[in-house]
Amino acid sequence: MNETVIPDRSFRAVTEEARQSGGFCHELAHHALAYLPQGGAAGRHLVVSFGNLTTSQTGGEQHPWGQHLLQGQGWSVLGVINNRNDWYRDAELIAALETLRDEGFFKRFDRVSFYGASMGGFGALTFSQLAPGAHVVAFAPQSTLDPSRVPFEDRYAAAALKGDWSLPYGDAAYSTRDLASAEIFYDPFIAQDKAHAERLTAPQVRFHQLRHFGHKLPFVLLKLRLLKEVSLHALTGDLSDRWLARALRVRHQYVYYTTLMLTNAHARGHDTLAMRGTDLALRQTDHWKLRKLRKSLRTTTDDSEARVATRP
Repeated sequence: MNETVIPDRSFRAVTEEARQSGGFCHELAHHALAYLPQGGAAGRHLVVSFGNLTTSQTGGEQHPWGQHLLQGQGWSVLGVINNRNDWYRDAELIAALETLRDEGFFKRFDRVSFYGASMGGFGALTFSQLAPGAHVVAFAPQSTLDPSRVPFEDRYAAAALKGDWSLPYGDAAYSTRDLASAEIFYDPFIAQDKAHAERLTAPQVRFHQLRHFGHKLPFVLLKLRLLKEVSLHALTGDLSDRWLARALRVRHQYVYYTTLMLTNAHARGHDTLAMRGTDLALRQTDHWKLRKLRKSLRTTTDDSEARVATRP
């Protein structure tokens, strides 16, 4: 399989910002480490953020994932920026992060959090070992792509073969043991994401099931204007189930959520329920996604009825 073409990327802006703030930006062969410190009491909270598949495919100036959100709280940021989708299976990157650990970098801070989504969530979980007692916030993370450990994972075959899974920091099922806490968000209707979550058995791991959000949880939360609030509550250790349930009530106003919910109902054989739900949603919002779903449901229903009619 051909390597994905990476668009032209630049670290000039983040390097200059790091220089002015007393931090650094180390460009490696396939990744970059950008440290953006901030002063004051809030700056004693370090958030280590990890990029994902989407961030690696964008060109132009590169910045840590979630930088503006995190810096808006006055927190210091260490961004692990990925230039390829290798799930951080890179000896040079691992050596650079371990050097920071050995130099006492993480011990400078009162609180250390690791933050990411999907591939970035994997990175946040596994590299949290660098700072025992750290906190993790991860959206739809993979626990590993090692095929011998997760034979159910069939979405990232090229990346699984590209990465060296004999390197350390390769399985989140083991890295969560020394955490202070972890907040894991996932959609239980995504079979692989549910299976990955079930491998994380440490008692300090809390799970938040966002049903019918799909794998791209941050995208959906952003559309609902909830990504910032959810992330901040989780990163500060102030996330309650009651608050989250109340905040998520707005999801019913979002067509993407409604469409995925009804698609899941159809996938589980509840065709009549899915059709009724689609008709109700269309009466409230005439949206092309709902019209497309109804057409698909109508075709499926007609085919099923035709098969029944032709039975001997």
